[in-house]
Amino acid sequence: MNQVKILDGDVNATHDERIDVPSNVRSDPILSEFTDVFTGIGCLEGTYSIQADEGFRPVVHPPRKVPVPLLDTLKLELDNMVKSGILAKLIELTSWVSSLVIVKKSNGKIRVCLDLRDLNRAVKRSLYPLPTIAEVATRLSGANVFSVLDAKCGFWQVQLDERSSYLTTVNTPPAPVLQYFDVSKNVTIQCDASQYGIGATLLQEGQPVHYANRALTSTEQNYAQIEKELLAVLFSCEHFEHYIYGKHVTVETDHKPLIAIQKKPINTASKRLQRMMLRLQRFDLNLTYKPGKEMYIADALSRVLPRQSKIPNASTSSYYKDLETVNFAEDLSISESTLAKFQVETVKDESLQALSQVIHAGWPTKTSMVPTSAQLFFKCRDEMTLQNGLVFKGTSIVVPESLHRDMIEETHKSRQGLQACLRRAREVFFWPGMSAQLKNRIDKCSICQSVRPEQASEPLQPHPVPERPWQRVETDLFTFENRNYLVLVDYYSNFIELDHLANTSSQTVINKLKMHFSRHGAPDYVVSDNDPQYSSSEFRRFAATRKFTHVTTSPHYPQANGMAEKSLLKTDQTVSDLLKRDRVKQANNFDQHAKPLSEFKSGDKVRMKMPGETKWSKAVVSSKVASHSCKVEVNGRFYRRNRRQLRSTTELFQETPFKMDEDDLTVPDNLQEQNHPPRASSQVETYTSPPRSQLPPTPQTTELSARPPQEATTTEIRIRHRRLIKPPKKFDIES
Repeated sequence: MNQVKILDGDVNATHDERIDVPSNVRSDPILSEFTDVFTGIGCLEGTYSIQADEGFRPVVHPPRKVPVPLLDTLKLELDNMVKSGILAKLIELTSWVSSLVIVKKSNGKIRVCLDLRDLNRAVKRSLYPLPTIAEVATRLSGANVFSVLDAKCGFWQVQLDERSSYLTTVNTPPAPVLQYFDVSKNVTIQCDASQYGIGATLLQEGQPVHYANRALTSTEQNYAQIEKELLAVLFSCEHFEHYIYGKHVTVETDHKPLIAIQKKPINTASKRLQRMMLRLQRFDLNLTYKPGKEMYIADALSRVLPRQSKIPNASTSSYYKDLETVNFAEDLSISESTLAKFQVETVKDESLQALSQVIHAGWPTKTSMVPTSAQLFFKCRDEMTLQNGLVFKGTSIVVPESLHRDMIEETHKSRQGLQACLRRAREVFFWPGMSAQLKNRIDKCSICQSVRPEQASEPLQPHPVPERPWQRVETDLFTFENRNYLVLVDYYSNFIELDHLANTSSQTVINKLKMHFSRHGAPDYVVSDNDPQYSSSEFRRFAATRKFTHVTTSPHYPQANGMAEKSLLKTDQTVSDLLKRDRVKQANNFDQHAKPLSEFKSGDKVRMKMPGETKWSKAVVSSKVASHSCKVEVNGRFYRRNRRQLRSTTELFQETPFKMDEDDLTVPDNLQEQNHPPRASSQVETYTSPPRSQLPPTPQTTELSARPPQEATTTEIRIRHRRLIKPPKKFDIES
């Protein structure tokens, strides 16, 4: 690799001798002419002299500790620098001695630097005007070749004079820190925490290499046991940092909850634990559990403290200050008066007092060893902490039992819905069963139930495949370009019959169906919606005459009449388009975002949306009409609805007076005609209906009695016994 450094128009090239230059580059005449600049690091002409102010007192830094895994790499780098003439060994004493700074690169190598901050304060700065961009640009006139390369190790190419070189003296580690520590062996740290201190030992192949212990401050003694144990891990790793930094280390602890908490996201732990875990991020640790009886060295160090074990000095105590002064309540959106109330009720709560004792003393290994009142918290024991008389689970405060109802009402006050209330509560509160209690409260809230969103889709409910063609058919009416059509679909073959209708009367529809039934055979079942053509008495008599079962779908739920509805889209499709559809795959994709709904029984309290309304109204299930269809009562009126159109609720409805309204009263589809025979009338009646496009919106109910149909464009006159009267045709003869 070639590096070129431009200084005032002069080109100096340096070549790293450790990097091979291709043969075609070596033959370049420029490289051949300037061979000297491609050997070694390179050196600029002349020397530089550092002018130090004699009034400054020289500073001598003590040697800094170097992580043991980096000692071999550092020694190799220092040898190369001495070989290249960058450094020179010095034995005699000097006035200025600086510290060595090592930075590990991403490629595994290290960068050797000097900490010359003290020397820089004493250096007399040379003032030299730097050229501006405009001045440099004028020198480029007539230039044809430009280089964007830079010199590698540019600072090392400037040679210092002998006097200045003594000012840049640096301490380097001459040998391993501990002769018994082997970098090639695995490292294990055992740490433990007692009530008054923490201890740790560094092991290699089961043999101790280094010991460490210290006393806990008065604040640290009030930590929860899990916090003390993690503090012991933090203390041991930072104390042995120069041994373990950059090396994979196994840390053994006798506190099993620590193993669980390291597998969870950091934000689920308490604030104090989060800060400790963040400090441990720079170490490559594998935290494992080991019974306390097998960690006798660390356990003894945590209990047997020096006679004059002092609190850490000022620098060390400031290092742990942020761990000691973490206040969980500062991050909670709770007023001081409410917190004071929590403290009072926590003292009165027997279960929380038993829980506090377990947290402070440390959790047992088995649930049976925990007091009965605190066993509900055993699963989340790794997140439980204490502070100022309050119990916390992570960052959430544990609510005393006497305040459960108040906190539920406070959370539900805004009526934001189930999921929003749960998110709001979980950010601040916790107690076993909180989510279930909050959900039960919202389910019984009349306001929340009335504004809930639409229900999720149910899994697809395909109709059973018939055993033969034309055993089960489905029919429907539609309008296209102001013309009315009748569609008839066979469930077995998906064969479609399409007819144009002169009008949309029941008799016209029946005549078309008779034509198809005479050609294909009478079906066993005919499925349709609740249009007036199919709910009339004429169609019921037609079904009784042809001996087929008429099955109607739920009003305002076209999905139940899907075979006929879908066939309307298929009429303009080719056979190849139909064969491309993978129906099984489509059904599976649909069911991934659907969920089955439970069936209702007579008397169940539900909610349904009235026609044209957006809120859910109270209703009571009267009876079950079909597999996914029910008849419900709303304020004395009966409606038929699909299961998806009904939402279950646990509210307690108040009784409402019965109100009869013939326009909205409905009955089940299988109501026998003999119970309501057609009324005889001596007047002439019309039984045709207007075109489908002119019909009002289909009501949500099946009418008890046929309404007088509107006047049609083509009127058929029938007498009492249903015989058609055809008026004679008259000639238009001019008089």
